Parts: sequence; C-alpha cells; structure tokens
Amino acid sequence: VTPTGAALVTAWAVREPLPAFTPGAIGYGAGDRDPGEYPNVCRVTVGETTARDGALWQLECDVDDVTPQILGHLVGRLIEAGALDATLSSLTMKKGRPGTRISALARAEQVPLLEELLFREGTTLGVRRTAVERTELPRRLVSVKTAWGRVNLKIGELHGDPVHVAPEFEDCLRLATK
Repeated sequence: VTPTGAALVTAWAVREPLPAFTPGAIGYGAGDRDPGEYPNVCRVTVGETTARDGALWQLECDVDDVTPQILGHLVGRLIEAGALDATLSSLTMKKGRPGTRISALARAEQVPLLEELLFREGTTLGVRRTAVERTELPRRLVSVKTAWGRVNLKIGELHGDPVHVAPEFEDCLRLATK
C-alpha cells in the first residue's frame, strides 16, 4: 500500500461490522515498487447494501473457565448494555471439558460496546459475529383489571390477528407478592 493509500484507508475506515452488500464495481491499482515476495496491489469494492431493516449481529464466544455466577451477571450486563437478547448454552469443548456459549443479539451500533463487555467481563479471547435477520411480530400492551389488581398483557399480532397473549411476569409477581 502506498502512503497515500494508507492515509485514505485510515481516514475513511469505520470500525464496525461490514454490512451485507451486493458488489457493483471492483477496482484494482498497482504500485510502482516491486517488493518481490508479495504483489503491490490494492483492491476496492463498491456496492449496495442488501441488509433489510431486520438485520442484526449475533455475537458468540465459548468459555470453559467462568463460574455460573459470573455468567449470569454477564448476561444481565449484556442486556443492560443494549443487547436485544442474551443467552447461555452448554457445550463440550476441546479435551472434553464442559463449556458455555455466550450469545448476544445486537444492532450494529451496539456491537463494539457488547464485544468490549465480553472481553472485559468474560474470559474469552475472541468473539464471533454473524449477520442475521429477524422477523418480529408487532406487539402492544393492554392493561386489564383483575380481582387482584391491574396486569399488563403483551399481545403479538400476525396480520392484525392476536396470535400470542401473555401477562407481564413482573405484574403477576407483584400481585402474587402483595
């Protein structure tokens, strides 16, 4: 890379996941110097993004050296930091050791923060990220009066028809405790 090329890449580079795109044009440039052991060329690809509004990033890492208490805390921190979902899954790692996969679903703008959280508060040395798409049902909250007090119901709709109706757990817990 020439000094000018390096300056342009440094100035224009954005440290975030590359969005899904359809390449439109590819350009190549060759430098005058011949370093011998590798080609002195640069390639630039220009294209149109293809990701739909539902495009998200799935962040994952596998660990085998974290206590369950820390894992539970880490999932809570991921949600607090903006993850749309965070889960733990059991798995078998190398040498037959039991391990845990930590997964977080995130919007592109949350990826750097969530990756940093996984590195700082977990023990992983690497985070995988995969572009995913999600389809969501439109939902609404409806407050209903019961014999014990008011409870919010979350209603998910498909083509305008309610297909899922569930009371908010925190409302039920509050009434049960009362």
